[in-house]
Amino acid sequence: MKKPARIQEDEAPLLGQQQALGAYLDALLAEAVPAPQVDAANAPVATPAPLAPVPESVQGPNPVSACLSQKDAANNGRPAWANGRFEVLRFQVAGLWLALPVDQVDAIITGTGGVTPLPDLPVPRLGIMPWRGGEARVIDTARVILPPDHVARLPENPAGRSEQLIIIGGGRWALACTRLGELLPLEPEWVTWRGPRGRRPWLAGTLDEPASALLDPPALIRSIEAEVA
Repeated sequence: MKKPARIQEDEAPLLGQQQALGAYLDALLAEAVPAPQVDAANAPVATPAPLAPVPESVQGPNPVSACLSQKDAANNGRPAWANGRFEVLRFQVAGLWLALPVDQVDAIITGTGGVTPLPDLPVPRLGIMPWRGGEARVIDTARVILPPDHVARLPENPAGRSEQLIIIGGGRWALACTRLGELLPLEPEWVTWRGPRGRRPWLAGTLDEPASALLDPPALIRSIEAEVA
């Protein structure tokens, strides 16, 4: 896969911040490890009792098996948008590389000149911007994604981390980001899926190369709504 362009020195965060963000991404990668596999060679094998043959006249699709198959597909850690080949947009937030499925992105806005800052907005909202006859609520993505110790070190002025906007949620939300990366086509098996969600429900999984945290937009929107409620 194509690697992102190297960040220029005048754009890069301090080395200590880079190392800390790298450690955070490593923690996300470790959090998304696949479930351990059972060693079939050493696993105990139970001998099933013989079953009576099923008459051919009543054989057919097994509704129980079909139901279990659908349940397994829903619980295998993959969101609905990742059942087949998909494409992601990589972007950077305060030094951390993230990725969103392209089919969940409504638009990309370069520059934040159209954003109207509003006083006394609940964190992490930055303001609003007109969007297709309505208003998109602009979110300081870094304050949603980064851990509290990193958030505490963010500059109070978000201008440096809101150079670009990614519109999601049918135009209701605009994610502020520092820079945009490339588009990557992915197969589901190339992603380390997180599985059952606990902390950070917005984390769908991770990419090892290039290292990125893959976000689940519906879960991210729910997290944002919970914070601004």
